[in-house]
Amino acid sequence: MGLCVLGWFHGGALLDSLQQAHALFRITDDARQQIFPFFRYIDVDPVSRDYIADYYLACYPLGYFGLYASAAKMGLDPTVLSHWLPHGLLLITILGLAAAALKLGGKLGAFCALALALGSDVYLFRMSGGLPRSFGFPILAVALVGFAYARVWWCAACVLLGALFYPVMAVIIGLALACLLLLPTRAGLGVASWTWVQRVSVLAATGGIAVAMLVPCTVSCSHYGAPIRPSETAEFPEVGPGGRYSPDSRAPFKGFFESCARALAPVLLGGARPLSPEARGWLLDGGRPLASAHYLSLMAVLVLLVLLGGFGLLAHQPAARRVLLLGVAAGIGYTVARLVVPYAYLPERYVGYAAPLLGMLAVATSVAGIFPPSFKDGWRGQLRTTVTGGYVLALLWLVGGRVSSNVGLNIDLRPETPLYERLAALPSNVLVAGWPSGVINDVPYASRRRAFLTRETHQAFHRGYIDKMRRRMRGLIEAYFASTPDPLIRLRDEFGVTHLLVERSHLGGDPPSYFSPYDQWITQQVESARGRGYEVPRQIQTASVYSYEGYELLDLSRIQPGK
Repeated sequence: MGLCVLGWFHGGALLDSLQQAHALFRITDDARQQIFPFFRYIDVDPVSRDYIADYYLACYPLGYFGLYASAAKMGLDPTVLSHWLPHGLLLITILGLAAAALKLGGKLGAFCALALALGSDVYLFRMSGGLPRSFGFPILAVALVGFAYARVWWCAACVLLGALFYPVMAVIIGLALACLLLLPTRAGLGVASWTWVQRVSVLAATGGIAVAMLVPCTVSCSHYGAPIRPSETAEFPEVGPGGRYSPDSRAPFKGFFESCARALAPVLLGGARPLSPEARGWLLDGGRPLASAHYLSLMAVLVLLVLLGGFGLLAHQPAARRVLLLGVAAGIGYTVARLVVPYAYLPERYVGYAAPLLGMLAVATSVAGIFPPSFKDGWRGQLRTTVTGGYVLALLWLVGGRVSSNVGLNIDLRPETPLYERLAALPSNVLVAGWPSGVINDVPYASRRRAFLTRETHQAFHRGYIDKMRRRMRGLIEAYFASTPDPLIRLRDEFGVTHLLVERSHLGGDPPSYFSPYDQWITQQVESARGRGYEVPRQIQTASVYSYEGYELLDLSRIQPGK
């Protein structure tokens, strides 16, 4: 009966979401940096000599690389696979969450977890695009099942899956597994009869295999220089304030519990079309969740309930203590990652995946922990069922909703389709340059032609790579705002750029911005050209091979020296 209700309420929204996800022109922004490198396995020429694609392929986890590369070699286009994967991974996530909730909170707890998860945008938002991060939630949800039902080998397998697809999950699950095996009695694990040597051997074997899976990626990444530390912002402003990354992805990182609160805030709130528009309007009070007193009050009540009921679950259910180990492990991982950034990945990743799953699980099941085990049969059982059912209905009435159809699909490629098609018609060995934060971001994905530099791929993780991008950006700035033909010729002859895509608006008013330290370079170059005029407009008549709504595509082989 419960499944029928969920199907009736969520079915249409999920089908709409599935339909939108399979429209190949709608993509998530990060797909533009992480999917195009695999095009080389279905069409060798366009990206086989692409330094940027080489860098990304070197940094992918082994399992993710193997999945996409092998699928491409068998004829499955990476863009198609990236659109199909997320909803399959969502199904795994939801089923894992429901199975764990069933163990902790019974059928009503599982129903509540399913209803909340099916309507939340948080999961699909991180899964959209079929990227490495897409595997975080499903792997952790599957691990939840292993810990809830005390399946050691299941948990060990999840560590290996994490190492293959999203290493942060391997760290979280591995730490929790270590606690589970080293403290089996307290965790209610049925391996207390195992000898100390046997338990350590399981941990060592799991850890050893996981590390072996990470070695190829670690070695290949090392070819691009040493990792850049937050303490090196003076030398590499790209990793500091005003640089490449948002505050949650750069130092100083917030404390664990503050990060958890921010990660949990949007999790329970259903996406589009709330179950009760009136309740949603009252709850949000015309603002965002964290700016609404009503929503914050509800969160405070839920936190109190989770604490009260959670203590009951921990006291009476070993499964709850085992599941809690994942939260403890996430906290340890977050703390260590803050100290050794970027060697243990970004700290936000430890919270961004563990908090939504564990938080939703706690909210869905903690009400069951308020009642002692004796409230199982007779009038006590009926009271427990009535109170739990009332809580679930009230919670869904306040926060329940349907998943948004376009969640995570924030890029629509249709407006510039003629431009992408024209670029795709160029020879396969072209190298196209353009302003990095503009339409050039889409060219490797939409046109399957190499791009000289894009903001999406302008990462600042390794010294060698960022040094290469700096040289490219310096050459591009000098050519884009040149007052003589020489920088354009240098862009062609020294960097191998064959075509330059120019936005006319950049040369007629205020120059475009970028991020630190490049804004300073832009200002200096624009100032040096002041009074002499830009060279690009003077070259358009002879070098332009295509014009489209404010864009000019210049063939650099046609640049006239000394014009």
